[in-house]
Amino acid sequence: MQSELKRLVVFTPLISRAGAGLYDAVRCLAQAQRQILASHDLQVFSLTDDLAKTDEGAWNPIKPVHFPRQLAKSLGFNYRLAGAIKESIISGSLLHIHGVWEMTSYLAGISASKTSIPYVISPHGMLDAWALSNSKIKKKIAITGFVRRHIQRASCMHALCEAEYYSIRQFGYRGPVAIIKNGVNIPEYSSKEPQQLSPWDSLISDMEKPKKVLLFLGRITEKKGVLELIESWNSVQKQLHRWRLVIAGPHESEKYIDSINAYIQKNNLQNSIMIIGPQFGKQKIACFQNSDAFALTSFSEGVPLAVLEAAAYKKPVVLSEQCNLPDLKTREAAITVDAKSSASIAGGLLSLVQQDDHALKEMALRGYKYVSEMCTWKSVAEQHLEVYSWLLGIRTTRPSFIRLD
Repeated sequence: MQSELKRLVVFTPLISRAGAGLYDAVRCLAQAQRQILASHDLQVFSLTDDLAKTDEGAWNPIKPVHFPRQLAKSLGFNYRLAGAIKESIISGSLLHIHGVWEMTSYLAGISASKTSIPYVISPHGMLDAWALSNSKIKKKIAITGFVRRHIQRASCMHALCEAEYYSIRQFGYRGPVAIIKNGVNIPEYSSKEPQQLSPWDSLISDMEKPKKVLLFLGRITEKKGVLELIESWNSVQKQLHRWRLVIAGPHESEKYIDSINAYIQKNNLQNSIMIIGPQFGKQKIACFQNSDAFALTSFSEGVPLAVLEAAAYKKPVVLSEQCNLPDLKTREAAITVDAKSSASIAGGLLSLVQQDDHALKEMALRGYKYVSEMCTWKSVAEQHLEVYSWLLGIRTTRPSFIRLD
C-alpha cells in the first residue's frame, strides 16, 4: 500500500478555447487539484492546436506540454507526446485521460497498464448515444481499432451524471465508475466593481435596444439545439416583446450557421435575435453580467459548464432535460424543457417571460445556492483525488460515489 500520490499525469486533447467546455473543465479541475496537492508534480500533456500558444498561460501555475498532431489529424497522435507521457508515468503516479478518440491517449493507457499504473478516463459525454451517432462511420472504425480496448482496460471511468453512467455501461464497460459532476468558479461579487461593457453594446444600433436579454453561450452546433431554440422563440415572439435573444459562441459548420441566419432573415427576427460570435475572458464575463436569463436546450450533454456558470452569476435558467441537471429542477432553480419538443421549449420560454422580476430573482438565488454549495471546483477536485487514492490503495474504503453495479 502506498502512502501518497506521487505524481498526477493528465492528458487532454486540447489546452485552448478551441476545446470549448472541455478546455474549461479540464483546466479548472487540474488547477484546483494542483492547489490541493500543493505540489509541482502535476503534469498536463496535450496535442497542439492553433490557439494553444495563446491560451497556455491560462493554465498557470501549471505549464502544459503539447506537441502537434502527426499523420491524419483525426488520429490525435504524436510519437514524441506518447513518449513524454510514458516517461512521466513513475511508480506511485496516476494517469487521468480526458476524451476517448485520440490515439495518444490509447498509447498512454498501454504504457500505464504495462507498469501497473492505474488510469482513469473521463469521456465528457463522448459515449452518449447522440454523440456516437454523429460521424458514425469514423467513430465505429475508431471503436473497433482501439477505443473499446482502451476503455475496457481503464482502472475507473468517470461519469458526469447518471445518464452518462448508463451510457458507459451500455458501451460495455464493467469496471468502477465514479459519478462526479463538473464544477464552477464562483464569481467574487463586489458592489464597487462595475460590470464589464457588454459585447453587444457596440452592435445595438442595428436593433432595437433590448429591455431584457436571454443569453445562449456555447458552441453553435446541432447538438446544442440552437436552431430549435430560435424556432421556438419565433413561435411565441409576440409574447416575448420585452426580451431579446443573444447567441454567443463559435460555430463549427458553415452550413449550420447559414441555416440559422437564413431562418432569422426569413422570419424577420433581426430585431429580436443577435448572434455575436465567440466570447472569452472579460467578454464572456460581460455576457453573463449583462444578461437577464440563460438558455441551453441541448440534445446531448454531460453536465454543461455554461449552465453552472449562469447559475453562479445568479441568472435564471431555461435548460433541457438532456443537460442532466435534475437537481436544479428539484430545487425549483430552473425551468426544464424537452429538447426534442418545440412546444416544450416554447412553453419554457413563456414560463420565463411571464414571471415577475421577484420570482426570477428567487429562482436565480436557488440556483446560485446550489452551485456555490455543491459544485465548486475545489469540492469536485477533492472527489477526484479520493478516486485516485482508492485506486492506488492509499484509501481502503471505496468512495460512496463510485459505482460497481
